[in-house]
Amino acid sequence: MAKKSTNQALVVSTVIGAGTEFVGDITTKDTARIDGTIRGNIQSEGMVIIGTSGHVEGNVNAYDVSIAGMIKGDTTAKNRIEILSSAHIEGNITTKSLCIDEHAVFQGVCNMNRMEETEK
Repeated sequence: MAKKSTNQALVVSTVIGAGTEFVGDITTKDTARIDGTIRGNIQSEGMVIIGTSGHVEGNVNAYDVSIAGMIKGDTTAKNRIEILSSAHIEGNITTKSLCIDEHAVFQGVCNMNRMEETEK
């Protein structure tokens, strides 16, 4: 998961709130939560959380990704992608570990590799 110890809560350093629209790319070293609309790519060394009202039109690349909203674009996670039941994804995903809840919508291709294979 993102930078989090057993005694410490997950720290979210970037938040795009519901009702907010951002056009452009976002790059962060920490966790980002998207509840608004992003028209651009997201790059994070931590976790990217797409809330139920979150909408991303672009590619997402992070260590972990949790999706409850919508992504139109490719999603890549070095560790894990979690697709919750309210999620709608139109695009390809690449990750080491994948969890898809019942009723989630995923239209695309999934490529699962071990870290060693991905980094070659």
